[in-house]
Amino acid sequence: MVLIGSIALFFLVLDIIRLFSKRINIFFFDTLKDFYKSKEYRKFSSITLFLIAGFLTILLFDMNIAALAVSFMIFGYFFSKFFGIQFGRTRIFKKTLEGSLAHFNACIISGYILLHFLSFPLYIYLTGVMVATISEALPLGVDDNFSVALLSASSMYVFYLF
Repeated sequence: MVLIGSIALFFLVLDIIRLFSKRINIFFFDTLKDFYKSKEYRKFSSITLFLIAGFLTILLFDMNIAALAVSFMIFGYFFSKFFGIQFGRTRIFKKTLEGSLAHFNACIISGYILLHFLSFPLYIYLTGVMVATISEALPLGVDDNFSVALLSASSMYVFYLF
């Protein structure tokens, strides 16, 4: 927790400084062109949101739920990005169907592997997979780097209670 929290805090402070200083922001975008997306010029970076979401998920939820949700965020994001860029042809919302299918499959596989180490009901895990995939694909107005882990963990927690 200390490690991920420290890293998340570092990137958060860096983003706040960058967003308050136009000169520093321009410097970051000129120097680190591959690190930032153009849409992040006036927003928090994806890596900052990713790290904060991971930290909050681990902090707020049971370790079984957090482990699954964070794995959905990590593997789902990686595979949806790769397959969406490489093979994405069918647009749905602002994403591709191929990227969303890759996200779903990555969540299924990573979660299935983790289930061997966690004592967790299958239907709750499948609920988390569905919510992670849907929250990645839908234009919710919140960056999916932030929403996937928190929404999938929340849904698993609600089903876990009942």
